Amino acid sequence: KDFSDLSKNLPWIILSCATLASILHIAVRSGTYIYYFKYLVKDQTVDTICFGVRSFSWQHLMTGFFILGTATTIAGTALVPTFTRIFGKRLLYCLLMAGSSAVCVAFYFVPATDVKTIFLLQVLGSITLGPTSAVLWPMYADCADYSEWRFNRRATGLVFSAAIMAQKLGWAGAGWITGAILTVFGYIADTELTPETLGGILKVNTLVPALFGAAACVLIMVYSLTDKKMAGINADLQARRAKAG
Repeated sequence: KDFSDLSKNLPWIILSCATLASILHIAVRSGTYIYYFKYLVKDQTVDTICFGVRSFSWQHLMTGFFILGTATTIAGTALVPTFTRIFGKRLLYCLLMAGSSAVCVAFYFVPATDVKTIFLLQVLGSITLGPTSAVLWPMYADCADYSEWRFNRRATGLVFSAAIMAQKLGWAGAGWITGAILTVFGYIADTELTPETLGGILKVNTLVPALFGAAACVLIMVYSLTDKKMAGINADLQARRAKAG
């Protein structure tokens, strides 16, 4: 009965598809950073001395890139409650994914040697992408409430466990997609890469994730459980529970 209810829970189906698209957006991008830094950014000498150092290997640059991303992700997540009250969960998620996708596109046009701009874009991308999971999980709770309201049965465990399955599919699928695209562009590890292959690495790190992010935005805009609608559903559920005693 739980599976039957879940199969008819359209908001959950839409949200799961959006989750899959957003995980592909994250996983394809994060899985190709090593190629981006190794073959496009390479070792760099920067204009400003940082920690007494001016020359950095691509490994050090990538490490700093990830550390900066983690710090700004935490900062962005801390702002979620405030922005949720302003925009609502659905619109906020769409804005965050649109912002992250726009940053991906911007990366495509920035020269890989422009380290300062790359790190600036990392700040913008992380502060928009990082909080998305903090917005998604309350939306799954809304799907559980909707299921109870619609079918008079609550299946919170299945709603969330099936959502986790969508995430795992996204992470698994991202590895296959990344490998398949790089193979199409002729990537062979630790060899001199052709301009076509280098261009392919750039696209799979920027434009491909942007497409998945755009798909997540489109899906979430047809997700029907707005905060206003959920207020009515929750009020109705409370009345039912009180009546049931």
